[in-house]
Amino acid sequence: MAKSRLAETQDRRRHFRLRYPSRKKPKLVISDKEYEIIDVSEGDVKFSCPQTMDLGPDAVIRGALEFSDGQVQQLQGRVLRIEVVMELAQGPPDKRVVKEQIRIRCQPCGPEPVTA
Repeated sequence: MAKSRLAETQDRRRHFRLRYPSRKKPKLVISDKEYEIIDVSEGDVKFSCPQTMDLGPDAVIRGALEFSDGQVQQLQGRVLRIEVVMELAQGPPDKRVVKEQIRIRCQPCGPEPVTA
């Protein structure tokens, strides 16, 4: 019996993928430009990328993942797909991904409070 497309995708995934609510996303900084993170794991990062960024499969990217608590994680990886997904040779450790998951689940999902 042939595997479904979903089963094939799940077999390929080696790490838990953390998707961020829109207001809690860390930033990916590459060459002083900021990109919006879609999801992150210990093994890959998916981020939105304007069409002006000239990347092809296997292009090497170096940058920094800036978390909302101020911690910065240096990243290095290669482009897997043009949507852009990087397979990381160096990325956030499992402990950091779990910490982010806990932070996202524990914070209220409403709008951020306005401070005077």
